Amino acid sequence: MSDTNIISLDPKPVEQCQYVNSRGRRCRMLPAPGNDGFCPHHYGLLIAERRKNDEICAEELLGPIEDFSSPVSVNLFLGNLLKQLVHKRIARPDALAQAYICQLLLNTFPAMRQERDVAAKDQAHQLFLESLSKPRKASPPAAQHVDSLVPA
Repeated sequence: MSDTNIISLDPKPVEQCQYVNSRGRRCRMLPAPGNDGFCPHHYGLLIAERRKNDEICAEELLGPIEDFSSPVSVNLFLGNLLKQLVHKRIARPDALAQAYICQLLLNTFPAMRQERDVAAKDQAHQLFLESLSKPRKASPPAAQHVDSLVPA
């Protein structure tokens, strides 16, 4: 007999879903292509869990911050970002990108302050010009001295 015609009686093991339950048993479903080795059901659960974790992380990062219009709010965000990074709740590349964006925001504050100051000066200048162009009301006649009104 020839060795080239050997048929294996042991079938090739089929790849299964990567989900393992709390008892240590693996899911028997076939993984869907592009689902990181999970069946459609467990992939949906994984995506829902990731979204929930992302929302929690965003809530902890932003906290009471409404906007990033002051250096104080950017500093608060950076402190929260550091906490998330230390606890390994956020990936390092994501933290680096967010810190870089905060640096860009901080770099814009001097220009914003200068623009605000120029606008305030322009407004004050405009008010001054308007006050000069308004006609002055006639001032009331000077009060006469009481002694001059009494006959001698």
